[in-house]
Amino acid sequence: DINVCVPSSGDNLAAFAFYLLGAKVTSCDISCKQIEKAEKIAQENNWSIDFKVLDSMDLSSLAADSFDLVYTSNGVFVWISDLYVMFGEFHRILKQDGSYIFFETHPFNRPFDDNDNRLKIVKHYNDIHITGKLSNYHWRVHDLVNYLVQSGFRLDYMDELLAEKDTIGATWWNLSEWDSKSDVLQN
Repeated sequence: DINVCVPSSGDNLAAFAFYLLGAKVTSCDISCKQIEKAEKIAQENNWSIDFKVLDSMDLSSLAADSFDLVYTSNGVFVWISDLYVMFGEFHRILKQDGSYIFFETHPFNRPFDDNDNRLKIVKHYNDIHITGKLSNYHWRVHDLVNYLVQSGFRLDYMDELLAEKDTIGATWWNLSEWDSKSDVLQN
């Protein structure tokens, strides 16, 4: 069995998918509500997934060198205030020959707003910490790559996929949409 950790698991779709593919899965999220919802779904389907309420920047209750794969999906990094610490935790819990895979929306779209169907710049690309109703972080590509490498990872492959607004959902929200949806995002 492949031992997979899905930190910042959110809706747990990735955790469920890895389990259904035959992996032994540990799902971690800082939100008690997200974990409770996922546990209920897993119980209803008789799926054996280990759920933990944990912050991705502090996985100290997980044993070092215990996972074959750590996976994070789209939208995780905007909630993380210290990528170096988070990536360090991922590196620590991975087996020596383990892999970390992530999928993330390209940060290039975050400086723009299109509320009036005209694309306009509303923030500088280098403005990383954004505060409004909901505080989040708009990391740049070089932040992700540099912190990964500094945390001990070796980059094997990187791809930049095309994205369209109607196909990637919440990760395409402009800054005003993030603020208007803050109640939904916090649950």
